Amino acid sequence: VIDVDDRRKSATIKLVPRVDLQAVVNKT
Repeated sequence: VIDVDDRRKSATIKLVPRVDLQAVVNKT
């Protein structure tokens, strides 16, 4: 369970910056 949780957190951490970047680009 811990291993799966870590993978989920890693995936979320990788996804969030991409969404933020797209939002910033769209605003600009």
